[in-house]
Amino acid sequence: GAAKRRASKAAKEAAANPPSLAELIEAALTGVAERSLGVVSRSTLRAKVKAIDPTKRDFKDKDEWKTALKLLQEAGKLSYDAVNDNISLPV
Repeated sequence: GAAKRRASKAAKEAAANPPSLAELIEAALTGVAERSLGVVSRSTLRAKVKAIDPTKRDFKDKDEWKTALKLLQEAGKLSYDAVNDNISLPV
């Protein structure tokens, strides 16, 4: 009972203040890095982001993705190849 209530409360708090797409991408990339994948496609990453997003948003807007990926690239957290639609992790 108590664990269910805590989970429900955490879900409500997450819905009230959902993480940004960039934050979700960073969280998903740590999972990619742990499996030693150096390059991942945006569609694969989108599926991972969707799986960890507490509010289960869709994030189909490609411009929203490009903006978030560009911000993370400028911060040195990844490299985004728009031509091949791949994301590379820094070594």
